[in-house]
Amino acid sequence: MDKPRQPEVGDAVVFFDSLRRQRNAILTAVHGEVSVHGEEQYTPCVNLVYVTPEEDKTDCWGRQKEHASSCCYVERQRPRVGMYWCWPAEADDCRPDETQVQTKR
Repeated sequence: MDKPRQPEVGDAVVFFDSLRRQRNAILTAVHGEVSVHGEEQYTPCVNLVYVTPEEDKTDCWGRQKEHASSCCYVERQRPRVGMYWCWPAEADDCRPDETQVQTKR
């Protein structure tokens, strides 16, 4: 098994927010090191920033930014329901598990 890539501050990633919307993001903190233990691998949680999807949230600099903290790597979240990140090349395979999401009515 190849060792997974170590995330670093400033890396571009894909983030799935609490509403399971895909966002381009940049890492602002990385909480640990990548490690492999037998067949198990660990990729650390991260803090990140992304541009708000809300068009009315603007200021003199343009669209505002939003922050998310302690976001887990996609492989650590089952079912995938949001608030996780992945590398851009993985995004197509990392969509949320819509069949696993229960909504209140």
